[in-house]
Amino acid sequence: MFMRNNEKLIKLAKELREAKIDFSDARGGQIDLKNEKILIAGKMKAYRLIYKLTQEELAKKINVAKLQIIRWEGGKNMPSKMALEKLKAAGII
Repeated sequence: MFMRNNEKLIKLAKELREAKIDFSDARGGQIDLKNEKILIAGKMKAYRLIYKLTQEELAKKINVAKLQIIRWEGGKNMPSKMALEKLKAAGII
């Protein structure tokens, strides 16, 4: 039972990782930060699930503090432009 649920989670995580993040929209470049935070948080969590990383390991991978990963995954903060570039370069988002 656990294995089947884990396989479902990994499948969902992979589908989420394929979702596109578009930081612009038709309203003059305004973005919905709440939805973007949720999508980034989900993609980060999915990445960690797929690659079996802890928040600390992910933080080391992109050279940020673990607390930042916790805040981003929790949707409390939006990564800075520089942090977004690091996440993109690492293939996380």
